[in-house]
Amino acid sequence: MARKKTWEAVAFSDLHVSAKTLDRSLTVLRAVRAAAEEGSRDVVFLGDFWDLRSTLSVRQLDAVLKEISLWHNLNVTIIPGNHDQVTVDGSIHGTSVFSGFPFIQVATDRLLDTTKKIAYLPWREDEE
Repeated sequence: MARKKTWEAVAFSDLHVSAKTLDRSLTVLRAVRAAAEEGSRDVVFLGDFWDLRSTLSVRQLDAVLKEISLWHNLNVTIIPGNHDQVTVDGSIHGTSVFSGFPFIQVATDRLLDTTKKIAYLPWREDEE
C-alpha cells in the first residue's frame, strides 16, 4: 500500500543556531525530521541556519551534524541566508558544511528544480 503523502515539503527558516539556542534548535530539527518522515520526505531550509556569520562553534556544529546525519532518508535543500554568509558574493557560507551529505543540496548558487518548478535562490548582499 502506498504511503499517504501529507506534505509537499517541510519548509522552515531562521533557526539561528547559537550557544544560547542550541537545545531549542535541536528540538526544532527533530520535529522537522519527524514531519518530513511522515510526509513527502522533502525538506527545504530557507536561510539563517547559523546565528553568526563567521564563527561556528565546534559544540554546536557537532550536535547539529549528529542530528542531520539521521536525515539520510530525506531529500534536503538548504539555502544560505544573510546570517550564513561570510563573503558578500555568497561563495563562503556556514551551510557549506552540509554539502558533504549525499542527501543534501546546498544552494550556494541558484538551484532550479524543473520537475517541481521550484527555484532555490540564495541570499546575496550584492544586487547582482
